[in-house]
Amino acid sequence: MPDTGVKRIQAANVRFNPAPDLTIDYPGQWLDPDFKFLPFAHNFYFIWQGRVHFSQPFYVAFMGRPFIRLMGDYGERVVPLLAGLVSVYLTGRLAQILGVRPVWPSVLLAGFATPLIFYSLSFWEHTLAAALGLGALALVLRPAGAPPWPLRVYLVSGLLAGLGGVVRKEIMFFALALGVVLALNAVREAAPYRRRASSGLAA
Repeated sequence: MPDTGVKRIQAANVRFNPAPDLTIDYPGQWLDPDFKFLPFAHNFYFIWQGRVHFSQPFYVAFMGRPFIRLMGDYGERVVPLLAGLVSVYLTGRLAQILGVRPVWPSVLLAGFATPLIFYSLSFWEHTLAAALGLGALALVLRPAGAPPWPLRVYLVSGLLAGLGGVVRKEIMFFALALGVVLALNAVREAAPYRRRASSGLAA
């Protein structure tokens, strides 16, 4: 598939000399100096300063590089699979916080009835983004009537949501929705906790 193929080519081209270099080597450049015959769809790459750059995020390729070097083709699946397992675990954790009993159907549904099962075995960043977004939510979600968490919890949640948005742009919408819910919650909060809730939203 072109998406995973691009990720694999990205991983093969990660270099440190001395800073991280993510440009793509084009062995045919001496024959094709104007890059007219690059074997990639036009929306996958751009040319900058005479070098080929992929327009897709590089995070999974960057993180997967050591595992590919160590395990070959199987190494591609390490980061997506671990992130998928974390996503399934966090789904169970969210069900627990929400009082859903038993928890295991939520875990099975997340693992086998959503795209997680596909993306956990694909060299893509989707499960990593999902894990970061779910982590942001699991940190700030609290049982009804519980006081707001300490400020540091909201800071870490915001950091995870921000990282998720960097990995996959769609998570920015999720982070925005999470912020709206926290804002509505801060408005409804009991007077002694309203200031803490507002500080948490700001964090």
